[in-house]
Order: sequence, then structure tokens, then C-alpha cells
Amino acid sequence: EVIHSCLTEQDLEDCKMRVDRWSEGWLLMVDEKKLQQRLYTRLSMLYPADQAELAFVTAQGCVRRRVLGAYDGFNSVRRCRSAREHLLCGLQDVLEHVLTPLGRE
Repeated sequence: EVIHSCLTEQDLEDCKMRVDRWSEGWLLMVDEKKLQQRLYTRLSMLYPADQAELAFVTAQGCVRRRVLGAYDGFNSVRRCRSAREHLLCGLQDVLEHVLTPLGRE
């Protein structure tokens, strides 16, 4: 997934973290603050020194749109997937408990 052309695949890897405590590392998202800082650092090298604020606003907007976007943001999609997996696991546990005949527990 390309967040910004200034970022490499290694940048994304360095900024990854677990979505939640039950995913045990199989479902990862990015630390948006860390990624924003990394993107700002890269953009600062491209923009003239007097446009540092523009580099910051660009980095912040990119992270808001591409990582935190409500419908298709990188982290938003992963959080929804995690919630779905958690709900399905809970539902499976309830069904197993309800469908287990009495006396066979």
C-alpha cells in the first residue's frame, strides 16, 4: 500500500504496530504520528527552508487522508477487520457453548 511517493516500504515497516492486543502481530497498522514525522522529515528535504510549515501541513493531510480516512484509510480498514475477527471469534465461542450437549463439558 502506497501512502506517499516519498515513503518506502521500509518506512511503513518501521512504523507498523499491532492493531490490538488479541491480534498477536498478524494484523498490523501504522503508528500515524511516527509515519507523519517520517514523511515530514522527507518532505522538508524537498521544500525550501522557508516552507517548512507547508511540508508539515502536507504530511499531516496525507496521513489524515491515507491512514486515518474513515472509509478507506490504511488503519481504519485494519481496525474494522480486527473488530470483525474479534466478533466472529466471540460468536464462535458462544455457539460452541450453546450447542454443546449438557453433561459433555
